[in-house]
Amino acid sequence: MKQQWNIRVISYLAILTAIGVALLYVQPVRLWNVRVSFSFIPVSTAGILFGPAGSAAVSVLLDLLGAILVPSGAFFPGYTLTALLNGLIWGLCLHKSRTLPRAALAVLANQILCTLLLNTFWISLLNGVPFRAQFLLRLVQSAITAPIQFCVVGFVLFPFLRRFASRLLPRHR
Repeated sequence: MKQQWNIRVISYLAILTAIGVALLYVQPVRLWNVRVSFSFIPVSTAGILFGPAGSAAVSVLLDLLGAILVPSGAFFPGYTLTALLNGLIWGLCLHKSRTLPRAALAVLANQILCTLLLNTFWISLLNGVPFRAQFLLRLVQSAITAPIQFCVVGFVLFPFLRRFASRLLPRHR
């Protein structure tokens, strides 16, 4: 059944976006030379509850608002494209099936497609750094962040949403 965007769904997506903006201001955890951020939580939550369109909307809005509110350089639309793909992957993988294998698939697809390939390409393109050298550095970051994302989604978000999603989003009759 197609997701209907009523005022309630739009409100929840806005709340998730606001939580994401707040997480942009929280300093990421730094492990060695790796930055671990938790801004994936609202995007993955939107994917679980509202599917690919909802999580893509939250992800793109977070990218655009982050570029305005917490700029870390000039705006580049390639990162927004990556954010769109990121949200689509979370929604496609987790909306209909909230299982640990699907969470692993979502995390791996995001890490490989978005982080390792696309974002590394954008960094290489913008900074003139060879792709291969940048890829090896980002491979270490993905190897550290992927298990963290999997644990948060699989062992924190799934049980939380199983418990409270029925209260948040009553079934359509």
